[in-house]
Amino acid sequence: MEREWRMRKLQVITPEQVSIDYSIADLGSRVGAVVVDMLIQMVVVIALVMADLAIMTYSPEFWSEKYGWVIGLSILVYMVISYVYYIWAEINFDGQTIGKKMMSIRVIRLNGQPVGVKHIVIRNLFKVLIDSMGFGVWMIIFNKQSRRIGDFVGGTVVIHKLSVAAPEIMAFEPQPEGLERLLTKETIDLYRRYSGRKNGLNEKTDLEDEVKSLMLMQCGDDHELISKVESLF
Repeated sequence: MEREWRMRKLQVITPEQVSIDYSIADLGSRVGAVVVDMLIQMVVVIALVMADLAIMTYSPEFWSEKYGWVIGLSILVYMVISYVYYIWAEINFDGQTIGKKMMSIRVIRLNGQPVGVKHIVIRNLFKVLIDSMGFGVWMIIFNKQSRRIGDFVGGTVVIHKLSVAAPEIMAFEPQPEGLERLLTKETIDLYRRYSGRKNGLNEKTDLEDEVKSLMLMQCGDDHELISKVESLF
């Protein structure tokens, strides 16, 4: 089973026909991330339970008449807060929640670009309403890209986030500030090939086009990052 998960890849072909392979996040990593995120949200659950107990203790008549509404409202409040948490985290942490950060996985679009607000809102709406009931686990197990319903509707996939030690990143010259989040293993390998040869190149080459295209693709619509990538070439 572990070997099968290792073989699950997402292949992205850039407009310049450069092939990039991403490792699909395995079930264990995704469950681990969910557990961490749920532990964080337990603070909200405890607060809601304590509020319900307070109502039951200090307003027994109101509780006996409206307990169904109180419990239903508590569940609704939890679902809203949970939904807001996932959206806030994935927007601010580049496709990661705190749990995903700990498991070194992240959400990206199927074309390899970072997820936008629209994708995050859609995928997490289905996560809270449908996938959290158990459907998501079965979807992850039984499709090759391990995508749950929210991923299919939102056009997203969860991958292992490849990281590189700081000394290797700093070895690149120049290294514009704010570009580090673009440096996946594939980008670094390609940029290393280019930077090792660029001084001996007299004119623009296909290799330069490949490197530049790959890095620009990961910028999405961020014009500031696009200009920083342009400055490398």
